[in-house]
Amino acid sequence: MIVPEGRVPESRVPDNSVHGIDLSATIVSTTGVSGISTSCLRCGRRLTSPPSVSAGFGPGCTRHFRRTAPTLTGFTSQQLEDALELLELGGIVPLRGRRVWLTVGHRGATYRTAPTGQCTCAAGVHGKPCHHVAAVRLVVV
Repeated sequence: MIVPEGRVPESRVPDNSVHGIDLSATIVSTTGVSGISTSCLRCGRRLTSPPSVSAGFGPGCTRHFRRTAPTLTGFTSQQLEDALELLELGGIVPLRGRRVWLTVGHRGATYRTAPTGQCTCAAGVHGKPCHHVAAVRLVVV
């Protein structure tokens, strides 16, 4: 296929959707949030501040995570810190309602995680607790 210089063939243009899920980033202006209304992934309230929109959780739910994290059993303190960091950075997205969540690992890999303890990361495949499961449990609890 001969393509003029400076042009990209249409088949090579990256697609922002995978299996019907739009993966394009929401653009937030410096003066406020764009016209897209965003709601908290935990309680469903409308988010208006840019930090809350980027994380996906409001300030009340963020406080809830910090209070609830020490009470989760079966996780080390490092795993709980990583789970809180994952939530603060917005590295968790619901895939199938509140049953399956997409979480992001330390190196950028995406894992499917369930609040019941299943995760597709290396630790989760071997049946060990991971910070992805801790983050999902903090959201669901």
